[in-house]
Amino acid sequence: MATQQQSNMSTSSHKSMIDSLYTSDNENTFQYDETLPPLPLPSLENTLAKYLDTVRPHLTEEEFAATEALVKEFKEGQGRTLHEKLSIKASQSKNWLEKWWLDCAYLQTRLPLIPFQNMSGVFPTPDFWPPQPGTRVERCSLIMHFNLKFFKMIRDEKLRPMVHKGVPWAMDQFKRIYNSVRIPGDPQDTLVSPFKSKSEGPLHSSNIIVLYRGYIFSFDILLPDESILTPQELSYQLTYIEKWCQSQEREGPGIGALTITERSTWARNREYLKSLHAENGKLLDVIENAIGVYAFEDSEPLSQTDVLVEVMGGDCRNRWADKSSTSIFFKNGLSGGSCDHTPMDGFCTAVITHYVSNSLTECKGDFGGPSQFRDFSRPERLDFHLDDKIFHEIEKAKTQFRSNTEDISVLIKFF
Repeated sequence: MATQQQSNMSTSSHKSMIDSLYTSDNENTFQYDETLPPLPLPSLENTLAKYLDTVRPHLTEEEFAATEALVKEFKEGQGRTLHEKLSIKASQSKNWLEKWWLDCAYLQTRLPLIPFQNMSGVFPTPDFWPPQPGTRVERCSLIMHFNLKFFKMIRDEKLRPMVHKGVPWAMDQFKRIYNSVRIPGDPQDTLVSPFKSKSEGPLHSSNIIVLYRGYIFSFDILLPDESILTPQELSYQLTYIEKWCQSQEREGPGIGALTITERSTWARNREYLKSLHAENGKLLDVIENAIGVYAFEDSEPLSQTDVLVEVMGGDCRNRWADKSSTSIFFKNGLSGGSCDHTPMDGFCTAVITHYVSNSLTECKGDFGGPSQFRDFSRPERLDFHLDDKIFHEIEKAKTQFRSNTEDISVLIKFF
């Protein structure tokens, strides 16, 4: 258990300027979602006209004339029948496209999530945080704390609903940022998003996952009253993990490498892993139900271009691609992120990044809040029961990942 310490620092109870921008005391985060109109269904004529506009630049005059004839035949025959069926579906659902899009564009795709499907990005580094070895834990703790404040905004339904020019936007994707996981399957994966706001039910889980040097740790970042750990408390936990991993003579097995393989391959290996020992299934539950994932890397990229290359490549043992969000911190304090695109669009990650980045700028990297240590358990190391087959699959995954990422070319340039 952590020891109790007293702080001479004053506790500020006022709402910061950034919090005031993002939170609302009068509006519920999701209050407009049920009143939003259904997704419009374009007319058959509009769809076919757009199709012809799309193919025109790629066809000769003769080919385009033949295509026009086929489109006319389709419009007057099978197209009319299909559009009538689509109209029935649209009348019975709020979003006639969403499930088809989720299944076909994401869940049925067999390519590895990293680097082919996941969103990858660089976390904006403030001027007062230049690359500096030894700063990783401190910076990660503060960024993690602000990320958890955003989690609490959604959980408490205090995040201000997005309204653009008087038109409310759907906010439901914000519920998929945390706790979500894409379970591998064959021939199709399954998206599981168990997050609940307070009005919807009890907290699903309160832990995060930390991956470093092939080892996996879990610890709670919310106390029983749902208060979040302070940056100092988070730093205490992360320091324990960092020092423990660095003190080991050999690195961990790197189970996370299995998650970056072809999806059906990972589905088979996941089932085999569960069959080896009952404890393995429980450990998978701990990871897959977690609020989010954080990874430590020992490389020291100096430019944003280098950071993005490491985020898209890097050490695949320290990834759990199935989770909706992984924040990656390097030895010199720079950081980036890899997010599964399945549960959410880039809009959600942009909003979080804006909130965290501006919160850091507002406090100039100094938390300035209470530094007392409350009682909480040390991080738990998740040790899977493995055999030669799994070790062989991990090595195959690492080799394939190097092949998939070795020719990635990235350039980040500001004008």
